[in-house]
Amino acid sequence: MSQNPTLSNGNQSPSLIRDATDGTDGSSWQGLHQALVALRSAQDTLRDQVPSAGGSPAETLDNVAEELALAQEELAAQLAEVETAASAVQEGRVLARRLLQSLPVPVVTTTRGGAILEANPAAEQLLQVPVQVLEQHKPVFAFVAATDRRTARDLLGAVVHQPSRTGLMTFTPRQGDAVTCNVVLTTWPAGEGSADGAVAGPDLVQWVVQPVGENASAAAHYRSVLMELSQLGVTDADLNDLLRRVADLAVRTVPGAHSASIVLGDPADPQTIVSTSPQAQAADGVQYMSGCGPIFDAYTGDLPVVTDHAADDPRWPDLGRAHEGGTAGAWLALPLEGPEKPIGVFMLYGESGLRFTERTFQEMEPFTAAAVTLVRDNHTLQEIRQVQQQLRDALSSRAVIDQAKGMIMLTRQCSAEEAFAVLVKMSNEGNRKIRELAAEFVEEATAGGRAPMR
Repeated sequence: MSQNPTLSNGNQSPSLIRDATDGTDGSSWQGLHQALVALRSAQDTLRDQVPSAGGSPAETLDNVAEELALAQEELAAQLAEVETAASAVQEGRVLARRLLQSLPVPVVTTTRGGAILEANPAAEQLLQVPVQVLEQHKPVFAFVAATDRRTARDLLGAVVHQPSRTGLMTFTPRQGDAVTCNVVLTTWPAGEGSADGAVAGPDLVQWVVQPVGENASAAAHYRSVLMELSQLGVTDADLNDLLRRVADLAVRTVPGAHSASIVLGDPADPQTIVSTSPQAQAADGVQYMSGCGPIFDAYTGDLPVVTDHAADDPRWPDLGRAHEGGTAGAWLALPLEGPEKPIGVFMLYGESGLRFTERTFQEMEPFTAAAVTLVRDNHTLQEIRQVQQQLRDALSSRAVIDQAKGMIMLTRQCSAEEAFAVLVKMSNEGNRKIRELAAEFVEEATAGGRAPMR
């Protein structure tokens, strides 16, 4: 048997399996596939060499072939788990890209050399070049006016020493007039996932661009907040924490706003409530107690609802009575869009006298879109993690069942098939799961001084 080249190579399978399970990138898949192929090849070779007549060598080969078959099944299950885990990581990274797509300001991600790796639709509109073309490593300097290219290169060189740099430069779209813009350059935190699925570090730079308007200070502040919003997707924080950060950023965007809350599900029977302050909690509570208010109308009507003074608004007389002192200020309720109906409501609360305008609605769009994206992707990740757990449970169940089968084979001097048939019969008679019976059998055998077979 030692002359057989396939079996000789099969002796290397333990190291091959170790290599396959190291790391989390595509190389682990390749290693697992190679190990699986090697095991299958060894199994087929063993079966081909079994003599037609019975005998001890044939029995030995059959036993080895059976062990290889079990190892093959185990490896296939591990491969499925690795692929599922990788899928979960990829889903988390896709979240960052979806958030960027929803931002109304141009955002591009480049290398330290200035090659564009990713751009959102707002950048496409500014530069008048399709996103697909921009993401073909187009140099960002090709869209900067010649007089400002030195400034752009200096900012790009300096951002490695300071996490965030700002500047003023003129961009030249492929069509139309040049546009002077405020620009913020930031490096991604080392070791976190970038929107394109790569592992980010100081070599990736994000450009947040906004044309200069009448209120440059307000524009710069809004741009800074959106920059923070765009980076929420690269974290693995709890959903409630992420939603609370979205609400906090929204409050910072609107002058005069003091708090916000995000309600998931029907406000009449909410699934989750996230608030930024006791003021928001109190305002939410008044609406729940009275059973009326912007939060209910926005959800049922699937339209924004605004009031300058909630306590005195004739649309909700019960709200004013429930609020006692009648000091409620300006409230804005924005539905969180779902496939068929809203998945919740985003509430923004402001001081009395604050007027929420159409521009406020537009400025809030990135935050409502971010909340919807976070909820949707969190559900996807939870489903994937549930599949992972099911795979782990399946592997654990099989190990216990195999132990029980081995013990039955030893005590009854029977085959593996006959041992499993015993477990099936016991399961049917007792109306219990095979895994539970196997675990109980192993525990009793161990307690009785008979160690589980390995």
